[in-house]
Amino acid sequence: MRKSTYYTDGACIGNGSPKARAAWAWICVQSEASRGGLVIGKQSNNTGELTAILEALDHARKGAVDEVTIYSDSQYAINAIAGSWSREKNRELFDKIDAVAVKIKKVKFEWVKGHSNDPLNERADELCRKQLNLADRKHRPNYSYNI
Repeated sequence: MRKSTYYTDGACIGNGSPKARAAWAWICVQSEASRGGLVIGKQSNNTGELTAILEALDHARKGAVDEVTIYSDSQYAINAIAGSWSREKNRELFDKIDAVAVKIKKVKFEWVKGHSNDPLNERADELCRKQLNLADRKHRPNYSYNI
């Protein structure tokens, strides 16, 4: 059985404003692979967090991983995925997460406190911010790449 652990994060500059720009990133512990990009569509911290989870699950699915653990510092994402909190504001992303997650035998979500010196959570946050900084420098509205 193939197992993978991912640390995910989302970030947003100008959260809540019309000019907001959001990014996402994930790190796979086993392969040390990482990926990140800008959020397409609604721009918020929450859409960044959810897109990171979706992209990590999709990477695991494509790699034929049987068991996935996702670490996120977003209580919103973890609790809404678990069904404890409302999914209404980002229904489309939650539906996509569900559609990918059912293709993996076992998916577990763990909350990690953000900005608490967890090295991989801090690294995922750094990768998100790097995405936002690169986008500002290159003036490219939507892209993603391996980081």
